[in-house]
Amino acid sequence: MKGTKSVRPGKYPLLCEFAPALQVPEGKRVPFGWKSVAIDSSARGNRTRLRWPQTANMPGCAVRQAFLRICTACDVREEKRIEVTLAGSGKLVGTFDIRYAYVHQIFEIPIPGEDMDAIINEGLDLRMAAGEQPFWMFCDPASSEIPDTLQPHVLLVGQNGGNDEIGENSEDDESGRSDRLAEFYVQLKSFSSIQPFGWLEGCVLDGLFQLDAVCPDNGWLDALLGHLRLYFPAGDKLVIENHLSDISDGRFYSHESTLPLALITRVWPDHPIVEDAISFWQTNKHGMTTEGCYTVGYPLAVIAGQRGRADLAELSVRILLERKENLAAEWGVWQRQYMYRNWARACAWYTLGFTRSAIALREANMALEQLETVEQEIRRMAQVMMLSQRPDGLWSCFIDEEATGPDTSGSAGIAAALALEARHGILPDTVGAEAMAAAERAFQALRHCLTPDGLLSGSAQNNRGGEALQKSGYRTISQMAMGLMGQLAAALPCPISQLQGK
Repeated sequence: MKGTKSVRPGKYPLLCEFAPALQVPEGKRVPFGWKSVAIDSSARGNRTRLRWPQTANMPGCAVRQAFLRICTACDVREEKRIEVTLAGSGKLVGTFDIRYAYVHQIFEIPIPGEDMDAIINEGLDLRMAAGEQPFWMFCDPASSEIPDTLQPHVLLVGQNGGNDEIGENSEDDESGRSDRLAEFYVQLKSFSSIQPFGWLEGCVLDGLFQLDAVCPDNGWLDALLGHLRLYFPAGDKLVIENHLSDISDGRFYSHESTLPLALITRVWPDHPIVEDAISFWQTNKHGMTTEGCYTVGYPLAVIAGQRGRADLAELSVRILLERKENLAAEWGVWQRQYMYRNWARACAWYTLGFTRSAIALREANMALEQLETVEQEIRRMAQVMMLSQRPDGLWSCFIDEEATGPDTSGSAGIAAALALEARHGILPDTVGAEAMAAAERAFQALRHCLTPDGLLSGSAQNNRGGEALQKSGYRTISQMAMGLMGQLAAALPCPISQLQGK
C-alpha cells in the first residue's frame, strides 16, 4: 500500500470464495430475495472466505484508515464474536462484536494498515468464536440491487484530502465535516439506508419525506418511493419479515410496525394498506410504550387529516394522552411502565410522536378539545429535554445518567422534536429560540459522529439486550438514526446548500 496519491473514501466489495452450505431457518427469510451467506461457529470447523476481486483497481495510494464491514441479513438474538484472520498465515486481523443485531445493521472493524497487502493477496477467513446460531450477511457482488454499503467490503480512507476528499484531520476541520455531511445525504438518499419495515424504516422514510418538503426535486421523494417499492413489489401486497425475520407478508406484527403508514398515506393516499392499518389500530390492543406515540398516534393523525376522520383524530389524541397518564413523570418518561427510566430513545419516541401528531392535527383543522393538553405536554417535555442536554450537544443513553454515554439515535430524535416545536410555534418565542439553539448544537455534534462515508455511528443498540446492554456503552452504526438526523436537518433553519451537504 505504498504511494502518495490521496483518495476519497472508497468501497471495495469482496467476493465470497466459499461459505458453509447452510440454509436460512425454516419460516424465516432474507428480505427482497437478496442473496446471503453464513458465517458458522468455529467449533464446527466451518469458515467463510472473502477475497479481494482480481478485477478491482488496486488502491495504489496513501491510506490513512481502512475498515472491514459486513451487514446483517437475518435477525440475531444473541451475542456473537466473529474472528477475522488472514486466509494464508492465519494472523488475526480483528474481531466483530455483534450483539442482538437486526436486519440491515452494518458492523465494521478497523484493519491495520500493515495487513492490507496481505488481505489483497491472501483473502480473509471469518469464523464465529462466540454464539450458537450462524450469522447471515448479505453477499452478492454481482448484484445491481444490493448497495456496496451493505455488501462485505473494505472501506479505504485516503490521506491529505482537499475540498472533495476526507482530510487527515477531517474530524477536526470544517472541510472534513462538510465532506462527511455530503456523504451522509448520499447514503440516506439511497438503498443503503433501508431498514426493516416498521419503526426502523419509518424513521428513514420520515427523514426522506421531510427533506423533500424543504428541498424538493432533489431526489428525496424518489428515494422514499424506491424504498416503499421494495416492500410492495407487486404494488398492493406488503411483503415483509417481522422483527424475528419470520415471514409476515400482508400483516402488521405489532403496533411498532405501523409507523411507515404516516408516509405511505402521504404518497399513496388510496393504497389499500391504509384501510388495513386503520382496522389494525381499531381492533388490536397496543402495548403501553412510548413507541406508540410515534408509531400509532402520528400516522393516525396524518390519516385523520387527510381523510377528514374526526374519529381517527380523537383516537390519535387518546393514544398520546394514555401514554402521558401511564408513562410520564415530572422528571421525564418511562419507556414502558417502570422500565427504562429516561431512556433517550424513549424520550425521542415520546417527544417526536407528540410533536408530529400535534402538527398533523393542527393541519387537520378539527375541533379537538384535548389538543391543548397535548401541546402543554410538549412544552413541559421540551424544558426537561433542554435541561438534560450534555455539554457536547448530545443526550446520554439515559438522559439523566451521564455515565451511560451519548446516544446518537435518541439525540437526533429529541433534537428533531425540539426543532419542530420551535419551527411550528408550539413553544413560546423565547423558549422556541432556546429549543432551536439546542437542536442546532445537537446537529453539529452528530456531524462529528459520521463515518468517513457518511453513516451515523454511536447509536445505542436495540433494547432486546435489556438495560444492561443499553448502559454498557455498546454502540453501533444505524440507518434508523440517520433517518432521525435527516428529520432534524429538515427542521433546522439552514440553507438548502447545507441540506445538500455542499
